[in-house]
This record gives sequence, C-alpha cells and structure tokens, in this order.
Amino acid sequence: MVSAFELVWLKELGYSPRLDACAVCARGLPVPSPEPTRVAYSPEAGGAVCPDCHSAARDRRPLSDPARLALIALAGGTSDARGPSALSPQVRTEVRAVLGQTVSYVLGRRPRLLGYVDGG
Repeated sequence: MVSAFELVWLKELGYSPRLDACAVCARGLPVPSPEPTRVAYSPEAGGAVCPDCHSAARDRRPLSDPARLALIALAGGTSDARGPSALSPQVRTEVRAVLGQTVSYVLGRRPRLLGYVDGG
C-alpha cells in the first residue's frame, strides 16, 4: 500500500506524524468514539491537532476517527491482516488525502505522480 510506504518514508526523513497526542500542545487527543471527536490534521504542525489548537494550524483538515485509527495502525505496522482492502473507500480516500498533503508539505511541492497514485 502506498500509504504505508509514505509513512515509512516520512519516518526515515524525521517527519513521522504525531497521532497519539496533539502536535501543537502535546496533550492527549480524545479517544475515538461513535461521536465525532473534532480532531484535525496539520502537516505544518506535524500531525493530529486537538480542538483547542485548531486555530494554530492554518493548514488543518478534519480527521475522522476511522482515518486516525488507520494511520496509527499503518504507522505502527499493525494494519489489518486483510490489508488495505479492509479499509472502507471513504477512509482510504481520507488517508490518501492526509498523506498526500503531508508529502507535498515536506517536499515543498506536489509530486507529479501523486495524481496517479491518488487516482486522478
């Protein structure tokens, strides 16, 4: 899966996204629950951002709990044994968007092949 490769690439470059706590204030993030937790993601901040720090992250985008859990699993190498196909299309699309934004931020530009990887 391309997303797993991107997470390894980011880790090797020292840009592993912070997913366990707020990348701005370092406080713990709300535990994923059936109710939306209003966590955002910001490549500039370095990962997930708590609701209190949203205004500090100009490039933030909403991050659903299923996508955050998928990113944590991929980053930890503990993705579902059934592979990427186990993710719903919506979660897979969100994970691709978050990682595409992060790779573009690290490179300082959008990679030319990212459109092919993202499907358009």
